[in-house]
Amino acid sequence: MDEDHRASESSEPAVRGSWSDIRRVMANRNIQLIFLASVVAAGGRGLGVLLTYMPLYLQNQLRLDPTYAGVLFSILLVGSVAGPLLFGRVSDTRGRRVILLLIYAASTLCTLVFVGVGASALLPAILLLMGFVVYAESPLLQTFLADSARPADRDLAFGLYFTVVFGIGAFWATILGWAIDNFGFTTGFIIMAASYVAAGLLLLPTRDVQQK
Repeated sequence: MDEDHRASESSEPAVRGSWSDIRRVMANRNIQLIFLASVVAAGGRGLGVLLTYMPLYLQNQLRLDPTYAGVLFSILLVGSVAGPLLFGRVSDTRGRRVILLLIYAASTLCTLVFVGVGASALLPAILLLMGFVVYAESPLLQTFLADSARPADRDLAFGLYFTVVFGIGAFWATILGWAIDNFGFTTGFIIMAASYVAAGLLLLPTRDVQQK
C-alpha cells in the first residue's frame, strides 16, 4: 500500500516535540480533558482489564462451564468489533462529545446490569451490549483528540496520548486485581463502572470541534 502523503500536508510548520511544543499542545483544554478521561476510563476497558477479569469472573464467580464461558467471551468480542463501526459513523453527524457521553452512560449501566444478572439467560445479550459500548469509547476518544488538535500538532498529540494513557492506564489491571483479590469480583466491576462515570464527568466541559 502506498502512503498518502496528502493526509499529513499542512501549511503550518511541523511540530518537533520540544518542551515548548508539548506545552502548546497540552494547553488545549479539550486535549487535557481527553487525556484525563481516557486514563480514568482505562479502569473499565484498559490494557488487559476487561479481557483479563471477564473470563475469570465467568468461570470462578459464576461457575460456568469453560466451553460456555468461552462462547460468552466471544460474544463480548463480537460486540467490541461492531460497536466502534456504528458509533464512529453516528458521531460523524451527531458529534463526538454527545456520543461519548452516551457511551459512558451505557457502559456504566451495562456493567452494573452484568453483575446483577449473574448466570441468567440474559447474560449473552448483556455481554453483547457491553462489548458494543465499552470498546467503542477508545477509538472514538482518539477521533475526538484528532478533531481537537491542530493538523500540525496531531502527530505530537497522539505520541503524548499513547505514552501517557497506555503508560498510566496499564496500572489499572494491577489496581483491579488487588481489589478483586481483597473484596471480590463485584467490587472490581463496580470500580469499572465508576471509572466510566468519572470519565463522562471529565468530558462534560469539552466542546465539539469542526473536523479539519
